[in-house]
Amino acid sequence: MPGDLRFGVRTKFADLDLGGGTPVGRSRREPAAFRPKDQEYCPPGCHTESLAHEGALTYPVGDVRVTISALEHTFRLASLVFFPAVAVWAWRAAGRARLWRATGIGLGLVVLLAAFAASAAGGNALAPVHGYGYTASRSLLAHGLTLGLPLLATTVAVQALAGSVSSRVWLYLVGVLGAALAWVVGVIAGMNVLAALA
Repeated sequence: MPGDLRFGVRTKFADLDLGGGTPVGRSRREPAAFRPKDQEYCPPGCHTESLAHEGALTYPVGDVRVTISALEHTFRLASLVFFPAVAVWAWRAAGRARLWRATGIGLGLVVLLAAFAASAAGGNALAPVHGYGYTASRSLLAHGLTLGLPLLATTVAVQALAGSVSSRVWLYLVGVLGAALAWVVGVIAGMNVLAALA
């Protein structure tokens, strides 16, 4: 039987020119030895389709991944540098209530970021394969430990030492130190927990 019809499937890319000047499926044949050794037999043209399909899946999410990465760096910088200043301001302005309200808003934003980063729309390549529940649980864990924990540490440190530290600058530095230590602990804990779950 002609071409790939002997395998029961006609290649979709029979007239596709990949840049070499020879259309796939006409005069150029792909040797079976070209396929990886750990895969089953691949009829001529099948890994051309596979590569094109993979490119169609990964190419559109490139910009999304860059955006998610930029957001995560921004959130990390905010949790270590910006939020301690917010915590000092909230405590000085209205005490414990406003401090924990600001902390709750920050944690809510971290949860939203983690939920979006775990989705296929957020560029997560594992979501279509393993399901959103699989990626969401791990994303919430990782973001909670590395972004949420520093917020909580800052809040606790500011609230605990606000009565004994009169200077706003020193109180801010205490918050930064607490956030940095919490981030280190969160990274180490996250790596161990995610490795155990893998």
